[in-house]
Amino acid sequence: MGIRMTGLASGLDTESIVAELMKAKSMKKTKVENKKTKLEWTQEKWKDLNTKLYALYTDKVSNMRLSASYNTKKASVSDSSVVGVSAKSNAVNGSYSLQINSIATANSVTTAKLQLADGVEGNKVTSKTKISELMDGNDLVGKEISISYKGKNVSLSVNEETTVGEYVSRLKAVGISASFDEAQQRMFIMSGTSGEESNFTINVVSDDEKSARQSLRDAVADYDALALEERDKVDALIYNVRKLEQGSKAYKDSVEELKAMATASGKGTNELVDQYINEYRESTKNTDDSSKLKSLGMTSIMDGEAVGTAPAGMAVIKGTDSEIVLNGATLKGSDTTMNVNGLTIELKGLTNGSTVSFSVSNDVDAVYDSIKSFITEYNSILDEMNKLYHAKSARGYDPLTDEEKESMTENQIELWEGKIKDSLFRSDSTLGGIIEAMKGAMMSSVEIDGKKYSLSSLGIMTSTDYTEYGKLHIYGDKEDSTYADKEDQLKKLLESDPDFVTKLMTGVTGNLHEAMQKKMSENKSLSSALTFYNDKQLDKQKADYEKSIAQWDKKLKEIEDRYYKQFTAMEKAMAQMQSSQSSLASMLGN
Repeated sequence: MGIRMTGLASGLDTESIVAELMKAKSMKKTKVENKKTKLEWTQEKWKDLNTKLYALYTDKVSNMRLSASYNTKKASVSDSSVVGVSAKSNAVNGSYSLQINSIATANSVTTAKLQLADGVEGNKVTSKTKISELMDGNDLVGKEISISYKGKNVSLSVNEETTVGEYVSRLKAVGISASFDEAQQRMFIMSGTSGEESNFTINVVSDDEKSARQSLRDAVADYDALALEERDKVDALIYNVRKLEQGSKAYKDSVEELKAMATASGKGTNELVDQYINEYRESTKNTDDSSKLKSLGMTSIMDGEAVGTAPAGMAVIKGTDSEIVLNGATLKGSDTTMNVNGLTIELKGLTNGSTVSFSVSNDVDAVYDSIKSFITEYNSILDEMNKLYHAKSARGYDPLTDEEKESMTENQIELWEGKIKDSLFRSDSTLGGIIEAMKGAMMSSVEIDGKKYSLSSLGIMTSTDYTEYGKLHIYGDKEDSTYADKEDQLKKLLESDPDFVTKLMTGVTGNLHEAMQKKMSENKSLSSALTFYNDKQLDKQKADYEKSIAQWDKKLKEIEDRYYKQFTAMEKAMAQMQSSQSSLASMLGN
């Protein structure tokens, strides 16, 4: 920027004069900025409308076009204190009888209180306490504890340093929930699920079994060199060949995998693996003394049951299945809730030989409320679009400049800009097209048994008030102040002919779904996917406005510089003239 001489010779307020000149020159740029502001407001509102339209399309419209949405069922139970029943759409209507013989339980063990051995410092056991420091704890030193649950098997080799916490961690490693409560001085051990398959096994491995298993381990891989995770995998397969029935597919698969590991490691042949498997299975018939777990407040657990003499205070619950008799058929399940042919049966108590009855029927109120909810949401978005489309003109209102805002209150600014924003979609062709497409679909007819019907056949009609622009009302709806006294044709038909209602509603909402889908697929070159308006076109217009504003900024800068250059030239000329006059006056003796 060159040096600007602002009124030094002329005495003029050059800055103000240039500012006023530039204000006139900037009017075209201001018009472009106003267009850009309006466009941004338009984009913001379109995004909001698109979100609402797409939500209506994916939720209410998509669901209401499916017959399953009108097949809602309800169940009524004679004694809800022992059972709760809910019915899905595929449940069969009718009456049912039910007996509850047993309710599924999880396998759980609450140990007796752990005690420190005589002479050990401290007054209570913690997770860091060594098992060897527990009462009778030395009985476990040098032994191995095997833990099995749902096909997983891990072991814990107990030495002088092994802690209570390490034992709890190994229980958790197979998926068992386990913790040591220091306040109660007990361990709480529970399977992660309920039912007969939730039972676990915790036992001390006998010396014979330990030796036979180690031989099998060594024939399969360099066991001691494996990572803990890989060792657990080998032990789980070995546990399978011990527990599973010979000849079963799962047993054969486990044997084959062990042989594959042996081949890969080069440690053993198939024949050697077979030999060690047989020896291992034979060794497991002689289990070690279950009392060796006494220091941990428990006895051995085999498939969910205590083996041997349990320490005083130990409690065991075996995992059992639920058993019910439904309409004469005995059914079992592993949970306290059973799902049977569309029925969800929550078991709360035993019937003790007596029978509970329940019935399943169509839930008219639920279907009615679903239709009403859809109509309400449709009306809401339609009402918003109609207000925008039929808005009053805001001619003469332009976005405020920063200078104009300074002289107005926040409320005045909000009202001014609100007037413009409300009018942005006045007679908008894209919005008008969406409105007409949706209204047309909702007013369409559906052929049922050779005859055509529309929503009016269900008592769903438009108002005589033209200013509602197609808003729908359910005649007889108690919450509709205008038509509450009309006959509730919809509820009447849901009770007498639900299939007719289903066919008509799925047909009309199917037409609406198709119409909205078509609107989203129009003008692909101008709009993005899943969009009801030409967002790409608006983005391009915005970019064009920004480019035009940038060009105007450059042009106005050049004009402003030219003005200052002209005024600077004038100031220089006047300064020279004043200098000449002074010189002449001096020469003349003034």
